[in-house]
Amino acid sequence: MKKILFFVLLSAIICSCNPIPDKPCYEVLTVEELAKVNKADSNFLAFYEYLQEETDIYDMNDIEKAKYQEINYSRLYKYLKFISDVEHWYKAEDIYSAKWHQEFDATIKSTDSLIAVYQKEKQEAFAEVNKLVSLELIDLQCGIEIKPAGWDMWGYWRSEKIEGIVDYTIKLNFSNPKISNVETVLYFWEKDGSKSARSVFLSGLYYIHDLKGKKQIKDRYKQEHYDALREYYSYNTFKQKCDYEFRIYRIIMGNDTIVADYPNDKYEYSLIKKQFSKEWLQLARFRINSKMVSQEEYVEEQIELEREKFDALCYEMVNEFF
Repeated sequence: MKKILFFVLLSAIICSCNPIPDKPCYEVLTVEELAKVNKADSNFLAFYEYLQEETDIYDMNDIEKAKYQEINYSRLYKYLKFISDVEHWYKAEDIYSAKWHQEFDATIKSTDSLIAVYQKEKQEAFAEVNKLVSLELIDLQCGIEIKPAGWDMWGYWRSEKIEGIVDYTIKLNFSNPKISNVETVLYFWEKDGSKSARSVFLSGLYYIHDLKGKKQIKDRYKQEHYDALREYYSYNTFKQKCDYEFRIYRIIMGNDTIVADYPNDKYEYSLIKKQFSKEWLQLARFRINSKMVSQEEYVEEQIELEREKFDALCYEMVNEFF
């Protein structure tokens, strides 16, 4: 952050004509040299003070000095003036953003279309099981459980252990009284798209149905799932922040087992809600265009290439010592 602020300020302090000493930038200037430059441009002292206090160029070893001896104060001054030209970089951002659209708009459209295909396929693959069973999460509480130290059933001493606990209540609606077991996974994701979809296994939900074909199941799971949910603490918070979806793997109904067969990767891609999220970019690169990057990443990369092209040696030194 200091580096960025300095480069912005530098655009106001660097002028095009300064009697700057022709010395390598890692050599300390004398009082006489500083005084001479200061008469023509008092702002040079701020630049020099920054080099002394906020960079490591005066601590170069002999090998580093040999590498960067061609960079004198004038050359470094010129390079920093270039990279601190705010107006130039605003225009560059617009130019590179337009190039990004030209290169990747077709990829964006194809990726969104592919996600829509996965969503439709998912609905078709799970149509049968979703008719038989629907699940609704109606409560969620997070907490901890302390297990005291002691001997276990196998004769081993166990230290005190603190585990995360999530108590959840699920309402099941089913259409056939012969159903005896459901295996499912709960997927959830932040509504604002700030985090990706996560999964929590809730397999082996045994229950006895009632006359109305509805049942509430109260259960709990431990540390491996608690870490993903602990920030929500209660279902009220969860409802405000998250959307969720149950994926039913299989249903045991009498002697029959009904399985919803759909590839895991396609299922998770079908849950993508936000363009250019980590999962969206992963899908785009894997299935559509291996060169796909976000607009921000593309613009930053092009700006870095332009800065390097202007003066490769200064670019390297600034990245290393500033």
